[in-house]
Amino acid sequence: LEPFPPLWFGEFSGIVAFAEGRYAEALAGIEAVPLPAWDIMYALACYGLMGEKLKAQATLSRLKEAGRSPDWALGISREPYSDPAIRDRLTEGVRKALAF
Repeated sequence: LEPFPPLWFGEFSGIVAFAEGRYAEALAGIEAVPLPAWDIMYALACYGLMGEKLKAQATLSRLKEAGRSPDWALGISREPYSDPAIRDRLTEGVRKALAF
């Protein structure tokens, strides 16, 4: 009902879309937030799973320029999924993005 939803609304709707396997839709919410902290791994996972090499590399470059070096395994391990398949896709997508 909020005509101007807060930025976190896009982030959380993007994470829900990721969990449902709708990666392009997930990116629409996640990419709208400038260099998000904890959920940037979802953008990387989407890029990896969609084969978006240039976008993954650009995101990693932005992180490096900002002096950030996240522990991806730790971040993924903290996501509260009861379905291990979602965590596995998140892990696989990030792994692919880092390998580009």
